[in-house]
Amino acid sequence: MPAPVGPLPPGDHGVRLVNRRAYAEAPPRVEYRLTNLGESLVDGPMKALGRWTLEHGDELLNAQESMARTLSTRR
Repeated sequence: MPAPVGPLPPGDHGVRLVNRRAYAEAPPRVEYRLTNLGESLVDGPMKALGRWTLEHGDELLNAQESMARTLSTRR
């Protein structure tokens, strides 16, 4: 994978989850690519979070709606 060039992408903070490649072209062109570490984040915890959300999505929505109702009665 190419080495990062230029400033870090917002939110990366040197963790190197994303490689950024800038091309000296007009108009400017930049490509972003996940590093192996970034891909492992997507393939591991992010997939697990997606599965959890599918399993508990209705419960989450109900809790949000209940909280919204509670907050609206306090005003």
